[in-house]
Amino acid sequence: MRMKPCSYLDTTQEYDPNQQGMQDTSKGNQLMNEHQRQYIKLLVNTMYDIQKVRVATDNRIDAFMRAGGASEENMADELKDELSDLVNAMEKVIERRIAFAVKAAPVMKWLNLVKGIGPRYSGTIIGIIGQPPETVSQLWSFCGMDVMPLCTECEKIAYRDKEKVRFLTRQVDRRYEQYIKGEFMTALRSWEAAEKKGRGKEPTLETVTQLMIEAGAEEDFKRDSYLENDKKLCQCDEPAIKMVAPKRMYFKGLLLTHNPFLKATCWKIAGQFVRQGKFYRTYYDQQKAHYLKRDSGIISLGHIENRARRAVVKLFLSHLWEMWRKSLDMPAGKIYLQHKLGDDFDKYHTYIDPPHVDLFSSVE
Repeated sequence: MRMKPCSYLDTTQEYDPNQQGMQDTSKGNQLMNEHQRQYIKLLVNTMYDIQKVRVATDNRIDAFMRAGGASEENMADELKDELSDLVNAMEKVIERRIAFAVKAAPVMKWLNLVKGIGPRYSGTIIGIIGQPPETVSQLWSFCGMDVMPLCTECEKIAYRDKEKVRFLTRQVDRRYEQYIKGEFMTALRSWEAAEKKGRGKEPTLETVTQLMIEAGAEEDFKRDSYLENDKKLCQCDEPAIKMVAPKRMYFKGLLLTHNPFLKATCWKIAGQFVRQGKFYRTYYDQQKAHYLKRDSGIISLGHIENRARRAVVKLFLSHLWEMWRKSLDMPAGKIYLQHKLGDDFDKYHTYIDPPHVDLFSSVE
């Protein structure tokens, strides 16, 4: 049975639930719209919700089997098999829909060639990010693969000077955006109550934003929010700083600079590369050998393993950023170190080309 494609998706494609891969017959490289992105997020979240139910149900049945006798064990085992078939069928349906939905992103032609990246991971990446940022370092930061300064004395984030102003400005802008959305929803609910009585004009986000500016609320909110957030950073005169990976515990009272779900997905992708990565498995082996030689006896083997996995994920994200922007006909400029070092870059670093570039070009 064939199903009509969702209205969020490109209607030049046809969805077949019995088909694993769908060909994209649309022309041109266009940015994925917000409806498409939200639909992919819906599918991914549904997939992981079903997984949580499956795991919780299996654990509950296993506990019942351990506590009971042979007869109870047989009944529970039969129930487990029957439920597993139903849940696995649901997961496969959602996974096929994800595979179809992400076809709207041109970069999928390259992601499909990368060993270890299936519809679940590609759907998570595309659904959460939406479109590639201007620089690869922004992508690393959003995925939680960057580092930040932390004061070892007060255990607070210790940005200084320009970095501190930039961090606080982003915090204030995001809080103001949340504040405006809250005011808009309040105005919309009030209008809906009044509209039933036949009066009032429907508010929009733009009109609410303009009213806040005219009333001077924007300036007051941002000034107070800046001062409030500043107090939550390190106030030590001479802080002892160490560079750490971003974690929730360091952002008490502050907005996260990364997406925790995307960060967890990146670590899962690293595990995929270790098991079946081919190109990225080779790079992982090189990095692990390097860290074993340099840091063995200084840090634990677990830390060395994590460093190697983090390195391979950052390489994959840099390749994803480059191929994603090229697939959308966006400029994929040099990375930060190439800008800073210029001709000296090759003396200290090696640029690694993305895999399957020739196959990706032929697919296009």
